[in-house]
Amino acid sequence: MRNFLNVAHEGLLIILSTVALVLGIVYAQQLARAPLYSNTPPRPSRGSLILTYGLLPVLTLFESMVAICLYFTVKASAWYRLILASLLAVGWLIVVVIWGHCHSNAKHDADNPWYDVCYQTKIPIQWATGYPTGVSKGVGSALVAVGALILIWYCAIVSINAVAAHRNRRKGSPRDP
Repeated sequence: MRNFLNVAHEGLLIILSTVALVLGIVYAQQLARAPLYSNTPPRPSRGSLILTYGLLPVLTLFESMVAICLYFTVKASAWYRLILASLLAVGWLIVVVIWGHCHSNAKHDADNPWYDVCYQTKIPIQWATGYPTGVSKGVGSALVAVGALILIWYCAIVSINAVAAHRNRRKGSPRDP
């Protein structure tokens, strides 16, 4: 039963990270095609934009697939799962904050503290939507929302594994029963 629940957790992460990867690639492609202000430095390569929006979803996919294989071959300790889930939760927290801030605060203003971090600040804003020209606000919002769901799911996994690790520590066993 425990393996089934673990596989279900990882299966949900596979689905969410696949959706995040697809949305990230679409969003990066839109950013790569969007017009720029004339006084901006050259645009980043399409590959670097895809890396920015696709690296963590790919790492999550890889980790989830490896974890499913490990659930059936090796009994990983709760501490191992706790540490790995914590690292990925921190990664998703950082990425969701950056994605969310760049998505919602794309003003071309050198005083903007995120001006050098967010590529969206180099793209002219559409007057009607208040959003960068050629970039879908819906795709960006969906990407941030899916990233936030993955972050919440990893926080739940961290909590579950912290309780299991504490319970096993009290029993004197480093592994799950």
